[in-house]
Amino acid sequence: MSVASKVDKRQEMQCLNQEERELGLRAWIARREGVCPYAPGIARFTHLPAGLKLDHESVRYAASELGAFYKAKSKQGKVMRWMLIPAEEWVDHDTARQQTEMLYFLFVAAYFYIEGDKKRMKAALMGQIAGVDLGPNGEINNPVIGKLASAKKEALHPRSLFCTALAPTYSSNKFYRYAPHSLLVMVYANDFMAKKRHVDVISRITHEMICSNLMELWGEDIDCSVEAIAAELPYWERLIEMAVRSIALAKVDAGSISQVMNAFRRLDGRHVDALCQREISCLPVLASLCANTGQSFFVLLNSLFSGSGLYVLPKQPR
Repeated sequence: MSVASKVDKRQEMQCLNQEERELGLRAWIARREGVCPYAPGIARFTHLPAGLKLDHESVRYAASELGAFYKAKSKQGKVMRWMLIPAEEWVDHDTARQQTEMLYFLFVAAYFYIEGDKKRMKAALMGQIAGVDLGPNGEINNPVIGKLASAKKEALHPRSLFCTALAPTYSSNKFYRYAPHSLLVMVYANDFMAKKRHVDVISRITHEMICSNLMELWGEDIDCSVEAIAAELPYWERLIEMAVRSIALAKVDAGSISQVMNAFRRLDGRHVDALCQREISCLPVLASLCANTGQSFFVLLNSLFSGSGLYVLPKQPR
């Protein structure tokens, strides 16, 4: 076989691989329409080229694709979500973290390239954007492409995009960040944040996150029903807020899940465990989970509510 034939064959296989991955993702997303962050709206799929990195050539490519997404229309109206498929599958969590962090800052830089803001574009290429909130494990807690929310306004900039990463690298395919193929998802941040106004939707999303964290960390044979977890979940959330208010020294906005959890993780676990012991009569499910996993109340609550970052592998806090 000639060199040209080998190249053509390799390109053909690559195209087939891209098509198979996209079809697999489309079928999977169709079964999970009601779960954050895949809804709302019609999706645009983009296969990212190999070799992207934090340089000017990659920024120009990303800006072109970002601009095309902003302009994307369909017969039903505006295209509301963007599925970016990397050239190669992420093989482990470390690779996924590195790649998603790079892509996050690349598209932030692309946004400022479109806006003509060279200073902040260069800052993004160095991973030095002001206002990025990092979690205890270095994860990005406010993964927004574009302008961050103004302190004077509740709404985000209309071009801001919320992004999150999904991958097949988790042990449980029921984990809420599991996907059959590596994927970076972007949706308009205003639409994403609007879900906070729907208490029933947020409650369902939180419940799925809690259950999937359990299965990812300690296996799918945890001796506890999802119905029992759902019934006790509101009390766990109140318990976390109680602990933060009664123990934390700094004032925390109770309406900000990120702030509450960051404050909770900084607490002395012994005080949290003591609080849980005093409320033990209201916590039969949590007490049973602690017994089954061998973890303290503090460690378990931290692990169960780990889920705000750009790419999060739930883990026990040190």
